[in-house]
Amino acid sequence: MRTPILVALSSFLGVAIGDSCFGDAPAKSGMFPPGAYVLAGGFTPAKGENKAEVKKPFPLQPGQYILSGGPSPTDRIVVDDDLELSVGSRKLFIDDDHFRSIETGDSCTYKGWPIILALPPKSRLRVRAIDCAPVDAVLGDLYLHRHDGAKVRLLKAREQRSAQNLPHVFVDEVFDPERVFPTAAAPRPAQALSAERLRILWDDLAGRDPATAYFALWELVSDPAKTVPFLAERVRPITPTDPRRLNQLLANLDANLFQVRQQATLDLKQMEKLAKPAIRLALEQRPSPEARLRMERMLARIQDAIYTPDTIRALRAIEVLEHIGTKEAQTALDQFAAGVPEARLTRDAKAAVQRLRNTAP
Repeated sequence: MRTPILVALSSFLGVAIGDSCFGDAPAKSGMFPPGAYVLAGGFTPAKGENKAEVKKPFPLQPGQYILSGGPSPTDRIVVDDDLELSVGSRKLFIDDDHFRSIETGDSCTYKGWPIILALPPKSRLRVRAIDCAPVDAVLGDLYLHRHDGAKVRLLKAREQRSAQNLPHVFVDEVFDPERVFPTAAAPRPAQALSAERLRILWDDLAGRDPATAYFALWELVSDPAKTVPFLAERVRPITPTDPRRLNQLLANLDANLFQVRQQATLDLKQMEKLAKPAIRLALEQRPSPEARLRMERMLARIQDAIYTPDTIRALRAIEVLEHIGTKEAQTALDQFAAGVPEARLTRDAKAAVQRLRNTAP
């Protein structure tokens, strides 16, 4: 039998209902506290698996918000069972595990972590809650936190008995983020990114920590005038591979010097899917055991779409340019889309260009 939701909620929050855990905890100077957050706002919907540990206080850019379950940005969201956030036809977040967010088992993939959103100007945020299992349908308080530290209760908690036919959407409301706050955001002085800051953010885009890369991406989006030429200079379209160089790299996998073999491995990894047919052909030529092992590992790497830091950074740069969406950003994307069709960078750039064209007024 499922625990009554109000009792479970009390345990989930660690206090009795009505205690001061819901007390005001404003973000000082626009900085928000570390903790576990779901990072949303990309062009594919975020899910519970996109939860990341943010290890130090962080700012939000204008247009970014935190959706939490209480006055504190780190208050968890209570939903029984699923939650969906969208802007127009674009899904920002999908919780579809069919478990209430206070469950502790592994089957519950979204455990109510607050969600960092990035909303386009003049957009409207749609909130849907879906009941999937009989007994009750619950959505706790939802608070929206703005980049300047202001917050507002977006939705008051509601609880009702489950409908006879499930799944059932028991909350479906649309909000204008610019109108729900009683006062407008204070203008933020324009601060152009310095050359040193651009270099740091460029390095962060290649990082393995998703939170660091996420905040770097949105900081770059905040200064189109500096970011677009910076990225256009550093990201290059993927050009056809010289067959002679490719054959030499494959031959170097059997070189006597370890350094030569290792460099050939790294260079072939950079070529991504462009090297795949040649590697398969080379495997048929009975290479040495070590060369065969390196080739098989590279094929597995390509198959699993595990990319080098440089490739990951380039793909994130494509996302930055798409979010900026200016004429200059689209010109840069067009250049990247003209690369070798098989390359992931080319495919992502083409998809970004198409989405921008589809959303153009």
